[in-house]
Amino acid sequence: MAMARGGALVAALWAVVLALSRPAEATETNDNYNLRGGARQGGVTTTGLDRMCSSPSFAKVVTGGKPTCILAHAASVLPDLTHAVDALAQTSSGVKLTSVLAPEHGFRGAQQAGHGGKNSTVDPRTGLQVYSIYLKGYEQILSLMQKDGSQVVLVDLQDCGARFYTYIWSLYDVLVAAAGSKVGGQGAGYPVKVVVLDRPNPLGGERIGGPVLDADFSSGVGKRPLSMQHGMTIGELANLFNEEYVGLEDFSKGNKADLQVVTMENWRRELSFTDTGLPYVPPSPNLPTPTSVYLYVGLGLIEGVNISEGRGTALPFQLIGAPYMGWEYADALRKLQMDGTEVREAYFVPVMSKHANQTCGGVEVSLPPKGGPQGELDAIRVGIQVIKLAHDMYKDQGGFDWVKSGSRYWIDLLTGNELVRTGIESGLQVDQIVAQWQHELEWFKILAQKYLLYQ
Repeated sequence: MAMARGGALVAALWAVVLALSRPAEATETNDNYNLRGGARQGGVTTTGLDRMCSSPSFAKVVTGGKPTCILAHAASVLPDLTHAVDALAQTSSGVKLTSVLAPEHGFRGAQQAGHGGKNSTVDPRTGLQVYSIYLKGYEQILSLMQKDGSQVVLVDLQDCGARFYTYIWSLYDVLVAAAGSKVGGQGAGYPVKVVVLDRPNPLGGERIGGPVLDADFSSGVGKRPLSMQHGMTIGELANLFNEEYVGLEDFSKGNKADLQVVTMENWRRELSFTDTGLPYVPPSPNLPTPTSVYLYVGLGLIEGVNISEGRGTALPFQLIGAPYMGWEYADALRKLQMDGTEVREAYFVPVMSKHANQTCGGVEVSLPPKGGPQGELDAIRVGIQVIKLAHDMYKDQGGFDWVKSGSRYWIDLLTGNELVRTGIESGLQVDQIVAQWQHELEWFKILAQKYLLYQ
């Protein structure tokens, strides 16, 4: 990928871009990008789904009255917690809903990491057919999108702001499949339109950080260059994907998807999820609270080492430990005084995943009152500090080790390159590790600015 070179040049370009950035309303350069409606009174954020369900006539305009399927999951809910599928399946909704597509964890969110549920099942509440698209190829996804005659795909997914969270890549797969529907001989012979119902980035939209994915490390947890904390809503990502990357896939043959984004109202980049007034529904089983989401973009890196990240406990991505760790680790970590966090010594027994049914020593990481992603917290830096300290304390004792996925180190796939792992192994300090990706990060910030829909 073409990266911006030279610190001074990058800084100058970034300053120009920021100076020329326009309010969200002025970013509407293509009618396919934004479908806007009236703002709700008060400070509660109005999601794209809420706007669709509040106006059947608007919903009919969005879908064109055509047969429509929806990519949704457990967190696809309205403010009153009614599920998107339950609402849109009503004949009065203005949407001709034909079927449901499910990402990782399944449509109703019952599956653990790495599972998407049954390939095909029937939703007992609505009677709609549910098809899993998790780990499916583009041709198969297109077939499932069109299986019941759908000409429109709604996407209503609550992302968590981390590049390695797979929902954004399910969106990417749908966009590529839709672009491929324009190619003769692929699919059912008619093009499919994609409509993304936008939702908040729970981390807010001000902080963009972490390494940018290197193409050599493309995988199911990162297919195209994004920074690890991308700072974008799923609607903004859809526009970026469609304009920058979708046409590069062999299946799309240079085409872009026919894409529309139904934007939110009353969302600003400084808002983290708890500021939106929306109810929190876990987007996946191991992100049970907003705190777990705020920490996940950094502490999710622990999946790449032989330390429990708290799966199988009540506090995933807050409890961190292993059988070979003890009180000395907690004391050392507390001395690092990681900004935006509180750390206590902790012991736990996971009932599943790494070190299941073994007593693990370690720490609980929490946030101070009023703490969160828009304050001092730099979760990626915290994640690197946690792993580096464990490496330095326990590697030579035969405790700490890196987890592999086939021939690749899993942490390399999570971070998108080797820089964190090799930096830790070579004895670099955290500041030195972070400094390695700053040029690429500035390049991504400039790229992302082109697709931001909100101030």
